Amino acid sequence: MKNYPYITKTGTLKSAIEAIPKTGSPAKFTIKYLQSLGYKSPNDRPVIPILKFIGFLGSDGAPTENYKKYRGGQRDIVLGNAIKTAYADLFSVYSDAYQKDDESLYNFFSSHTTLGEKALKATAGTFKALCSLAKFTNEAGDTNKNGANDAPDRNGGSNIITPNIKNYPPININIELQVPPSTDPAVYENFFKALKKHILDN
Repeated sequence: MKNYPYITKTGTLKSAIEAIPKTGSPAKFTIKYLQSLGYKSPNDRPVIPILKFIGFLGSDGAPTENYKKYRGGQRDIVLGNAIKTAYADLFSVYSDAYQKDDESLYNFFSSHTTLGEKALKATAGTFKALCSLAKFTNEAGDTNKNGANDAPDRNGGSNIITPNIKNYPPININIELQVPPSTDPAVYENFFKALKKHILDN
């Protein structure tokens, strides 16, 4: 059974991680340092073992290379890669674990830990809180943010991915027109002129 650290105050975890690029890099990320950031409640302290679990801190509390990378660019991808490494067992079962619902995550953690119901819910909540700040790189090299499938455009919006129409079979459309019977040749001549003008030439 693996030990998955968790926190009940997931808002604290998210804000503490988001503060990393905005604050200095300490020699050791200790409880005292956490308190200096404004997280003074004993319920905030699980932030430290979680940061150790995802490889942002060493066992002695010293910031790792991942911690330093997170202070730079593409921090959401750095975090996504760290999460996939830390929760490798979960991602081996669900390659899209970051998109799974609470029930699926609860069932996984219940079969891989000895935690009680309340702690299991907190463990799943901790994982989802981490994922909400991350992007995940798939095998094609594309990234998904919070389970989104659309790639962001340069203006921060979304590009809708459309299928390549070359992969689809051609479509033929047959149009049937009926002309009342007539012995006057002009009727048919006018009909074909109209057909050419309104359909064939367009």
